[in-house]
Amino acid sequence: LEPMRSTPPSELAVVFLENRWWARRRPYHLMKLAHVWANQRHFALELAHSGVWVEYRFVDEPFAPALRKITQEHSPLE
Repeated sequence: LEPMRSTPPSELAVVFLENRWWARRRPYHLMKLAHVWANQRHFALELAHSGVWVEYRFVDEPFAPALRKITQEHSPLE
């Protein structure tokens, strides 16, 4: 991802949503879903260890309202 390559880690912030609402929309195989979320968690940890500010949330609603709440708590998201 270009913004992550060209910006110092201390100036970056990344939001991850582990969304149960999204997972219930389709009949995902549970092992596949566990694999996707495990990879997401590992990537979040890698970013945090490199100095990137990471917000990792577990939500149970559509993405837009969840991101709106995060935006209200912090600053606008890009």
